Amino acid sequence: MTEIVGSSCHEIVTLQSTKLNKVLAPIRDFADAVSGEKKVTISCVQPVLCKIFAVLAVTDKDGALAEEMKQVLAEDLKTRYVDDRVKVLLDCATFLDVRFKDTFVGDSNKVKQKLLRDIETTTLGGSGCLSSTDQNPAAASCDLSTSELESGDEGPAAKRKKPGSGLKDLLVNIRKERKDEITASTSTANTSSAA
Repeated sequence: MTEIVGSSCHEIVTLQSTKLNKVLAPIRDFADAVSGEKKVTISCVQPVLCKIFAVLAVTDKDGALAEEMKQVLAEDLKTRYVDDRVKVLLDCATFLDVRFKDTFVGDSNKVKQKLLRDIETTTLGGSGCLSSTDQNPAAASCDLSTSELESGDEGPAAKRKKPGSGLKDLLVNIRKERKDEITASTSTANTSSAA
């Protein structure tokens, strides 16, 4: 009887470990991609978060353990980005990044108005959020240009990465998936309104 119980416990632990790995593996890939870069801009946060939340969405195939793990991870992540100032900063940074524009921004008109107010305040000598680069010139040089992204300079972690597993590739895939989602929802809306 002890052998059966011991064997069952081992199988349960192995089964739980496998399910844990299935939930955490995609998140590990995101963490590896981001940590392997020399320079990561704040504009990458929202696209990566969007993908993480998509991965953490509960599906019919998830067992009780996987479902609970996904819910706990998603709730924890949501609590980290509840501050309105953080949300606005992430929206502005993502909107200003030519790779994303308004693809990951909830209300692009609100972001445009915020940026215009900041520009007006900055040009009038105020202290809008965009004027921080005036006070700290190093902050302006922290962004990766398109040529730097295309050069493949990805830091020391590049040696251990699989092809296509870097931040650049991850962001390209996330942007493509998001545009496909938007296109599909737009065509679905057009189809239903025509009927």
